[in-house]
Amino acid sequence: MGFWKKLFKRKKASLEGKPTIQEYLGADGENKTGYAKLEIQKAYRLESEEECFEYIKHLNEQKKVAKRQLSELKEEYARIGSVLNDVVKIEEIQEKDRQELLDAATRIDEINKERKKFQSTESKISEKQYQKMEEYGESIRPMMAQLDEEEKYAHVLEQDMRHLEAEKTSIRYEKDELQSKKTVAKKAVEWAVVLLGISIVFYIVCMILLKEDYENFLYIMLGIVGILLTITFLVYQKTVKELRLADRKLNKAILLLNRVKARYVITLNSIQYQYAKYEVSSAYELNYIWGLYLEERKNREKYRASSDRLHEAEMAVIGILTEYMVEQPRFWISYVTALLDAREMVEVRHDLNGRRKMLRENMEGNRVFLDMAETEKKKLAEINPEYAQMILARA
Repeated sequence: MGFWKKLFKRKKASLEGKPTIQEYLGADGENKTGYAKLEIQKAYRLESEEECFEYIKHLNEQKKVAKRQLSELKEEYARIGSVLNDVVKIEEIQEKDRQELLDAATRIDEINKERKKFQSTESKISEKQYQKMEEYGESIRPMMAQLDEEEKYAHVLEQDMRHLEAEKTSIRYEKDELQSKKTVAKKAVEWAVVLLGISIVFYIVCMILLKEDYENFLYIMLGIVGILLTITFLVYQKTVKELRLADRKLNKAILLLNRVKARYVITLNSIQYQYAKYEVSSAYELNYIWGLYLEERKNREKYRASSDRLHEAEMAVIGILTEYMVEQPRFWISYVTALLDAREMVEVRHDLNGRRKMLRENMEGNRVFLDMAETEKKKLAEINPEYAQMILARA
């Protein structure tokens, strides 16, 4: 029995050389300004109506999130587009009104410079960071909490993915060992049959040529071969059952891993977009910059409140821009230097185009994902005709 234990003993699974989370997600998962690729669970043969329901439910959840993200991206894309259109309208302002606009913008710029001179402490936040916080205003408050939750959720999903990847690797090692055991058992059966044949031939030769009775020898050999055949056949049957169970466990682990991966990528997309939008690397940094912004804004408001000149200049700029159908006139109060300096305007336009390009790529990613979802739904219906009505009706 020691021989059989050595023959069929199981090796311990190892994760050495297996992919990390980032390798598993691919290079897109690391790109802050790119779109991490979503992957649809490929259509496959379903085992039950319950499994069909779970697949459709998961697919619908992904589609719902992708559609919501696409709607949000379109809204932001339209806003950025309207600001870019405003640049063209500003450049087409007539000379008389342009001079009034420049005068008002100059007053705003000068007043802002005066205010800075009065500040007793050095600003802890850069002008670019301040403008970014000013641009989005109070909408940042709920976003900080949401971003913090998404970061925590992404961390939990990452741990789940590592656990499921380890489980998948362990099952694959188990399958390899079972396949080896199955092969050895099959070979043992074949050798037992060969041994039986040799014994019978030996018995016949002895009876015919040597005229001796080896009937007891034949019975002993038949008994040994019978025991050997029984043991190896039972091992073979057990191994086949264990292989089927391992296949089911592996399919379930892959399905769960794909679901967790999909949630992780969706969450990662949202996090990366917010990072790029606010130019931060974490919710903690956004919260820190927001605190500095509030402090800086408070100091600036002390001086702004005491001067009607600044308000009048701002209203003059807004009035002229509104007259020329500028859709986002208040945007230019934060970027008044762009009205005075063509190089600053080029920088603003470059920044807006970069943000719009990122939005366009993200929108395209969502559209591709939704198209893939529709394609896989049809494939799933084709592969599983008995569930086709359920798939096409609910998905």
